[in-house]
Amino acid sequence: GQFGHFAGHERRAVLALEGVIGHGLGVGRGVGRDFAMQRPQHPFRQVGDAAVRLHAPLEHDQRQAVAGINTYDYASMFTPGSAYKFYRSTTAHINNDEYSILTMEFNTSLDLAVSPDYTIKTGGSYQRLFYDRESVRGWTVGVTENYTHYPDTTRTLSNVKDITNYLDTVHTGTHKVSGYLENIILLGEQVVVNVGGRFDYFALSRDLTWSPRLNIAYKAFPALTLRAAWGEYYQSPIPQQLASSTPSDTNTHSQRAIHTVLGAELDLPLKNQALIKIKLEGYHKEYSNLISSTVSEGEILYSHHNDAIGRATGLDAYFFYSAPKFSGWLCYSWLNAQEKLFNDPQGYVPRNTDQRHTLSAIATFETGKNWELSLRGVYGSGYPYTPNFAVYNASNQQWAWQAGRTNSASLPEYIRVDARLSKHFLLFGLEASAYLDVSNIFNIANVFSYSYEFNNEGQPVITEIDLWPILPTLGLSCSI
Repeated sequence: GQFGHFAGHERRAVLALEGVIGHGLGVGRGVGRDFAMQRPQHPFRQVGDAAVRLHAPLEHDQRQAVAGINTYDYASMFTPGSAYKFYRSTTAHINNDEYSILTMEFNTSLDLAVSPDYTIKTGGSYQRLFYDRESVRGWTVGVTENYTHYPDTTRTLSNVKDITNYLDTVHTGTHKVSGYLENIILLGEQVVVNVGGRFDYFALSRDLTWSPRLNIAYKAFPALTLRAAWGEYYQSPIPQQLASSTPSDTNTHSQRAIHTVLGAELDLPLKNQALIKIKLEGYHKEYSNLISSTVSEGEILYSHHNDAIGRATGLDAYFFYSAPKFSGWLCYSWLNAQEKLFNDPQGYVPRNTDQRHTLSAIATFETGKNWELSLRGVYGSGYPYTPNFAVYNASNQQWAWQAGRTNSASLPEYIRVDARLSKHFLLFGLEASAYLDVSNIFNIANVFSYSYEFNNEGQPVITEIDLWPILPTLGLSCSI
């Protein structure tokens, strides 16, 4: 359940050897925890000592609404002298799901120093999840028509059928159980090996999985560390991906990925407590049991079945600079991600997450008196999408939309700049901060999807669906 953005993003986080097996993270973009090449540092140092940690139960609530519309059109142009100049009817099948998810989680861990060169880490977690889902299934009909005698006047009829003709409400609870084991072994002063695995059980699909993992770090020079990793990862379905809310071994199963990663990390300490860190990492992933999805007018619609396989190859380059009063990093990522539906003659096509080039940067300035200014910029090449083409049928004098090859076109490039101004202070003896966050400060219109429609004359029209414009937010955070 802690697998990260398995289906959402392909970028690989930089591996850290201590603790990586116990967590499912490792697929989302970003940089993981840093790893120093010295012996593992624990709150205990005596051989044979053990540390047991019981984490307080965590509880959080999640709400989400998902809607999808499939439209079917009938259109016709009439010959001169008929009652109508143009007539079109549109039938929309509407699927609307509203989710409320309450999660309660309990974690525990055990660290045991067997010898100065051998440490065992183990632990587990229990999650109790409560799902409330209200599903509306309906359809509506819209009619657009122009009379010959009044060609500039359009009459539109809609909601001919009640869209609430089918309502399904689901209240169910389920649980997830997971555990991990890590063996951290120091081989001399230059090599650290972490070998172990993780199991997960998801009750709704009766899915029990085991994930073996291996990580190796080699300190070639005092400032240079080489890394290699191999592992198997699973992600249980989120509620929107499940085929049923009833526990069953025929329900939607966990998605599976096998990772192979090679990387290098260079640490260059400078004067005045400054530091430069450079990381380079290449990876390849093989996916199975994928749950395919489509994007319809900006909404992600899942198939509810393990009906695809996939693969991804990528490269991440990361530059970090830190000094008193300033820190910043620059990251470039290249990705090629593909997916293949079972029995699909198209073969492999780009995944919805196949963003070929990504460049991101963050800069943080400490301006004094506990004030902090952060800037973040992101550039990304366009995500793939399935284009539609307008086709004219001369026999009945009407236009129709015809889908092209899956994800064969790319959206325009994505550009966004954010800014945050923060003030840190003590609130009732606790560390707190107030902030003003402005997303998309230059109000750049980024295209998320396209809508394919017809105007009142029956002519095809393509409309852009944009992401949010400039969005300011005021907030207050407190650490307990």
